[in-house]
Amino acid sequence: MAVQVKQESKSLHQEGLFRVNGNVRAVETLKLRLESGDDEDLFSESDLCTVSSLLKRYLRDLPEGLVNLTVQQKLIQHYHDSGEAVSWWVIKDLLRQLPDVHHSLLRYLCNFLTLVERNHKENRMTAHNLATVFGPSVFKVVPSFEAVKDQNICNKIMVQLIQNYSCIFEARIPDKADHTDELSTLRLDKVLFAHNNSRCWCLYELDW
Repeated sequence: MAVQVKQESKSLHQEGLFRVNGNVRAVETLKLRLESGDDEDLFSESDLCTVSSLLKRYLRDLPEGLVNLTVQQKLIQHYHDSGEAVSWWVIKDLLRQLPDVHHSLLRYLCNFLTLVERNHKENRMTAHNLATVFGPSVFKVVPSFEAVKDQNICNKIMVQLIQNYSCIFEARIPDKADHTDELSTLRLDKVLFAHNNSRCWCLYELDW
């Protein structure tokens, strides 16, 4: 069952959105209630920072990450080969190798982040700032000597996913007039990920 969170458009203007963390205990309580199915009036009782922190928490907790290691390494290699001149066509093709549920989830997430970024003059969350926050959650970089360098590259790729959302995730490139500046409904959907018999529940779908 989907739990819908009605977000006023002014929430997208809140300074420090996603950068300001919610209370750790409140986030854990919200997580446990969501997993137990106790979702009636769940999000209406929570502040924006708590819900935002819950999203980041679920992304971090995905066993293989939202972008799995195989695709992640190919994206990093493309960056090494291309430098700053990365091709969104190549990124688009590589992301198609993700499982459908992962690709759909990444698409919904990046769609939402474009709305946040569009209000960066008020919320201070540019594509680069959002990538710094979400890069480590979307890409699970394996600890190694090159880990810091690889994470920086993944964050730069995350910038591309936000700034070139239409090109990478949509079949056609819509006119700017097709977009709305207001997020009418933000839905937290429980999507089941099965990884070696382990289960975790996640996350975001966007309704227009």
